[in-house]
Amino acid sequence: MSRFNLLSDAWIPIKGQSELIKVCDIVQADIIALDAPRADFNAALMQFLIGIVQTVFAPQNPREWRKFFESPPSESELQEKLDTVKGAFYLDGDGVRFMQDASIQEKKNLKPIEEIIFGAPGDSTKSKNGDFFVKQQDVDNLCASCSAIAVFTTNIFADQGGAGYFESMRGNGFISNLISIDEKQTKASLWRNIWLNILTADLVFKNKEQEKFLWMQEVSNNEVKRKQLTDIINKLDKKIIKYSGLIDEAKDKKELKELKEKKKEVQQQKKNTQRVRKDITGIYPENANSLLVYWAWGRRLYLQTDPCDELCSLCGKHKVFTKSVYKASKGYNYPKIIWKHPFSAYRKAESGEYEGSFLAFEMTSKGLPYIYWSDFFKTTEKQFPAQVVTQYFKNQQLKKEQLILWSFGFVMDSNSPKGWYESKTPLYFIDNENNRKVIEAEIQRYIEASNKISDSYSGYLTNAVKNAWFDENENKNKDQKKAFINNKSVEVGKYFWSQTHDKFYDLVNQLYSLSDPLNEDNRIKLRITWHTHILIISEHVFNQWAFKASIKTNPRRIALAHKQLMQNLHSKSLKQDTLGIPKEKRND
Repeated sequence: MSRFNLLSDAWIPIKGQSELIKVCDIVQADIIALDAPRADFNAALMQFLIGIVQTVFAPQNPREWRKFFESPPSESELQEKLDTVKGAFYLDGDGVRFMQDASIQEKKNLKPIEEIIFGAPGDSTKSKNGDFFVKQQDVDNLCASCSAIAVFTTNIFADQGGAGYFESMRGNGFISNLISIDEKQTKASLWRNIWLNILTADLVFKNKEQEKFLWMQEVSNNEVKRKQLTDIINKLDKKIIKYSGLIDEAKDKKELKELKEKKKEVQQQKKNTQRVRKDITGIYPENANSLLVYWAWGRRLYLQTDPCDELCSLCGKHKVFTKSVYKASKGYNYPKIIWKHPFSAYRKAESGEYEGSFLAFEMTSKGLPYIYWSDFFKTTEKQFPAQVVTQYFKNQQLKKEQLILWSFGFVMDSNSPKGWYESKTPLYFIDNENNRKVIEAEIQRYIEASNKISDSYSGYLTNAVKNAWFDENENKNKDQKKAFINNKSVEVGKYFWSQTHDKFYDLVNQLYSLSDPLNEDNRIKLRITWHTHILIISEHVFNQWAFKASIKTNPRRIALAHKQLMQNLHSKSLKQDTLGIPKEKRND
């Protein structure tokens, strides 16, 4: 009986086409975008395709990268490369299966297929009727396409699902950043969007001898894992000793500084490794193929295939492939304080359990408004962009392309997904370093002004709405005020951001289009435009929200809150200190 293979069979859903395509078909110019039945499936499938192209077809240098960006390989050329790893990508049948473990086939491990859908309820959640994101029994079967994407998705976004169920190598509720071309552009294609996130081979092909597909071998026993961890710590100790010697022999201050930074980095690696030393299930970069960032396998699953003529309960288009899955704990763990994924920006934790370690940006209940626009591009001592974004800014060929940053991820409440957010924001390429810094500083002014208005705790607008709802007396309605700050204030902020979103990006575009960004008069005109806009929108939002209080409306209280809001919006703090509008400049 023939087996279903993800690298040679058709299973990828494409926008505008009813037929599924094969992986090798992604090079076709008329294929623009993916069309999976869920947003997280689309995001995961895009990462799968980037990962497989990175694995089998990585360009050797920037010149080769440019060649294939302009002219993709032929279908047969790509298929030839795919065939080299075909054995790791069977979805069914006897033998090795894609991200599956045949050893867990026991009756006690057999579960409904809905349990491999990320966000699906577990036994405890079902008993408490807490199945909000995915309703129990909503998904009782899957086609081959949805099965493959679900297996990959549940590994990418894995949460801390109890003892032996480890979170993904980017943590719980992380944000992904991918570079892409707007679908409306004539040069847009799925291949180009994939290739924009492909790194040159020298950036990823390290530790080549290590296995890149861990599901092709038996899950290592604890003794082997303990030895691997000890070997890693010993290697790091040798590196520290090496850098100590080089520091003593440094020829100048520049070399001394670089060596000290490298030594500090290795010391932090050792600290992080020792921190998770008791975790004998861990997989670490020092002893792993660097391509594991694309193929991190942590969930021990095994699909019980049961093909029939029914249609998939998720996509409703293709015949059923499976209705149940074997599921077991004690898979591999990829400690998030050790691994760095090329699709995520990282920020240093300043407190808590992971203080001093860089962790992937985490999604919050605010979602992805424009106030985070610059966070994904900054490189400071406390944060750095996704590797694919860093590569973009180094690629001179792309300065003529109008590209966008596609950001996405789940917002999590403990281990339960509470929502999915994604955004597509414009990217701009500027050669002149001074112009770039000036423009970025200007955009930061817009963002800080917006934050002063919409911040959940101290925002002019959010506080005005709160004061319109509740009396000023601190102790009166104390619980309601606390609930407002924790819940409603975020909703007010979201509404404000949605109303000012288009204008923000319009002004950003105008900034990057300035013939002379260093001319302050031009910049001040745009600052005044932004101030006028956010003032109008703030009053509009206040008028809509002020009368939504669940308690008795008080006209006097609303009038006082409105008066304070207008004073704050015209204040020196907002206009002069934040936006930099000279005192003599007027809005009329």
